[in-house]
Amino acid sequence: MELFGITGHRKAGGKELVTKDDLWHLGSNTKSMTAVLAGKLVDEGRIKWITTVGEMFPELRGDIKDAWKGVTLEQLLHHRSGAPGSPPSDLWAAAWQRKGSEMAQRKAFVSGLLEREPEAPPGTKKIYSNSGYAIAGVMLERAGRAPWEKLMKEKVFNPLGLKSAGFGAPGKPGKVNHPWGHEGSEPPY
Repeated sequence: MELFGITGHRKAGGKELVTKDDLWHLGSNTKSMTAVLAGKLVDEGRIKWITTVGEMFPELRGDIKDAWKGVTLEQLLHHRSGAPGSPPSDLWAAAWQRKGSEMAQRKAFVSGLLEREPEAPPGTKKIYSNSGYAIAGVMLERAGRAPWEKLMKEKVFNPLGLKSAGFGAPGKPGKVNHPWGHEGSEPPY
């Protein structure tokens, strides 16, 4: 006997009802999953908690601000890197244009961040920062020699048996075939 209850609509103001088979977008899991991926790559010896931004981005040596060079993977994951609490608006706007591969988009965003001073001196203040996790994600791509999405599938989703886990909001643009996000924006966000 299956006990299951669900109620509501897939979109605020919409007519389509949710079903037990709908896929749901769970936000703010990316950071914890990225930290798990980091642990896996540390266990494999591909990167260390003390690996620095300067070590992982040698091609930016002339452009990266000195304050970033000694920031460690651990500081990024603990929100103590000085990375901004809100992404710079110009970098965020460029990221939303989605030009190039996901790896190229992340690299452009991170390069732009590292060319600016941190919001606070690294290690001095906790600043909840998605941007810090973007930097960590690119470091993990380099250490794992693969796109973050591929590493996440191979090292986290598959070993945990997460068969419906994915990236971004489920559903297709213009369709209400899965629940929409709380802001009502059309998937994919």
